[in-house]
Amino acid sequence: MLLRLWIALACLLAPLPAADFDAAELFGNEHYSAQAGTPGAGTIRLALTGPLPSFVDLHSSGDGDFSDRFAPAATGLLIRADDKLHRSCEAAIDIGADKLEAEFMLVELELGATVAWHLAALDRQTALDYLCEVRRNQGGGYQFQIRAGDGVNFRALPGASAVLEKVELPCRFRVELSAGALAFSVGGQSLSAQPKAAGGLRPAIAVSDGAARVRDLVLRADFARLWVEDAGQRMAARRALLRLRELALGGLLGGIWAHECPANDAQQAEWQRELAKAPEGILNAPAGRRAAALYDLALVLKDNPRAQHMAGVAALLAGDVDAGLACLEAAQRLNPSSITRLALAEAQRRAGRLTAAEATLKAARTGMPAALEPEYQLLAGRLAAARGDLPQALASLQAAAKAHPDHAVLQDFASSAASLANPAGLRLSTRPGPLGLRVMSDLPDLQLGSMLARLEPYLDRFRVWLPKLPRKLEGTVLVYAGPVEYLNAALLVAGDNLDNVAGMFLPAGFEAKPTVLACRGFGEDELLRTLVHELWHVAFAAAGLAKDAPRWLNEGMAVYFSAGRVSSSVLVFDRIPAEFNPALPALDAAVLARAVSAQAVDFYLPGDIRANYAAAWAIVWHLMSGDDGAGTLRKLLANDADAHAQLKKDLESIAPKLEQRVAKLHKGG
Repeated sequence: MLLRLWIALACLLAPLPAADFDAAELFGNEHYSAQAGTPGAGTIRLALTGPLPSFVDLHSSGDGDFSDRFAPAATGLLIRADDKLHRSCEAAIDIGADKLEAEFMLVELELGATVAWHLAALDRQTALDYLCEVRRNQGGGYQFQIRAGDGVNFRALPGASAVLEKVELPCRFRVELSAGALAFSVGGQSLSAQPKAAGGLRPAIAVSDGAARVRDLVLRADFARLWVEDAGQRMAARRALLRLRELALGGLLGGIWAHECPANDAQQAEWQRELAKAPEGILNAPAGRRAAALYDLALVLKDNPRAQHMAGVAALLAGDVDAGLACLEAAQRLNPSSITRLALAEAQRRAGRLTAAEATLKAARTGMPAALEPEYQLLAGRLAAARGDLPQALASLQAAAKAHPDHAVLQDFASSAASLANPAGLRLSTRPGPLGLRVMSDLPDLQLGSMLARLEPYLDRFRVWLPKLPRKLEGTVLVYAGPVEYLNAALLVAGDNLDNVAGMFLPAGFEAKPTVLACRGFGEDELLRTLVHELWHVAFAAAGLAKDAPRWLNEGMAVYFSAGRVSSSVLVFDRIPAEFNPALPALDAAVLARAVSAQAVDFYLPGDIRANYAAAWAIVWHLMSGDDGAGTLRKLLANDADAHAQLKKDLESIAPKLEQRVAKLHKGG
């Protein structure tokens, strides 16, 4: 059976209009029901007695790990705040509403604790936040009030405060928001206010100074336009990543899978006999199941080139580079052929073995059937991009796309190369860019200016650690508002690493100069982290350090700075980087040693990359935390050979200390 994964990018990634926003896709049919006859309105129901769905965001006023502050049980969700690190905790629902009816059952409330509906403004320039809260006083009775504020400072609204002598638990904790009116009721008592809520509010269950248990959340909302647009962009980003991953994984291999691997009659018959024993339709099964079945066949038919070739290509289509490489190397030894060489060259490219991939690809040209020419040209273009030669990649892909106009994947990759060369739709900003770089974006000017201002504390710190950094750098920062155009540009250079690519640094990108690509579609905070991370790479290269420094040091510094937060105008580094939540990889001595010793190619191998990043960050964070370590880090950045050698020797003694400190950081210590 033939499998073709050629997908037209323009059809896959059509922009998502607000009117087409699908709330059921975001919330799931088990939690959400649309309101008949009212477009853009529906009801969410959560028992709060089991695992929380992905659209419930947990927050804490403190830093470090706070997951143990939220404990679902059969009796409801226990939220435990304290008077120290995590003084307030929130379970926010990813929804923005112009009109809202929301309630939950308040089951328990500790003495001294406060429970509230926190209604956060989506547009802080035109609206206020509101806290509809009940506090259980230490001396008896309950304080019942509505407060308004800017998210940090709140004041009680006139006439919206009362003292309740008693509240019978469990009781309904209800809030209603409509045009010009906010009503709050608990246990039969009510308060009201006239809110300033233009642009919509986002609801959250908030607990402070103690513990509360809640259950049976019911929330009916008319969705706010601002939220629909933002949620639509985020959903489009997720869809685009999934679909582009299919394209990046299968683009070349779809064509290769469609061609028969040479085998003699005996080998073909042997392959067919064993295939008949496999589950029916296995060649059309989902990629993971198909790869597993064909790998089992390859273990049985170790001397059959057809079995090894099919298993290798299937493994690559499923994203298993190691298995694909091993099977294709075996197939090539058993029966060298152009089609196996093409697949092997792709496996070598994905494993970062670019020199070997180029040699294998060159050998594949000898005796290659004309029908495989598009696959050859596609791989040649992707290899040029992997080497950082984007002008060559653009020229070869565009020529191949012109020669093969019906090859959809070639068209898509040529389109991606063209987007990098000429980012249509982005305008040059008049605002000063970070580090003197130019900025091109389709974001509104105020939003772009706000983001650039947030970068300043990080850039100032860069200059502390990179004293040879020039005052003004050459290059461009491309910031896309939505994911469609961004991912179209990213396809060529991100390739099969599209799973988690919110941004990237290209040493020779737009106009063959240093280029940073980033996207607002993954969220404002993610955009900030991404820009900090990628701008560190730009600065590191501009300071003349990137060529000789080990990869762990470059990446570790980038992750370290991107995990910083501004507190009282000062950068602090007291939290686990977001990319390692909820689970940080193990950081024993072997993991640290592998990351520190990894060459550029090995650092990014699919099976090791996440642990390598975690180890690189942890070592930098550990060194940054003490004066002696900071001195060592300066020597490492200066490429002091003795300092690098000493660090490798010290990893055995560093590892247990580092694990203890990271564990403490995870717990908020």
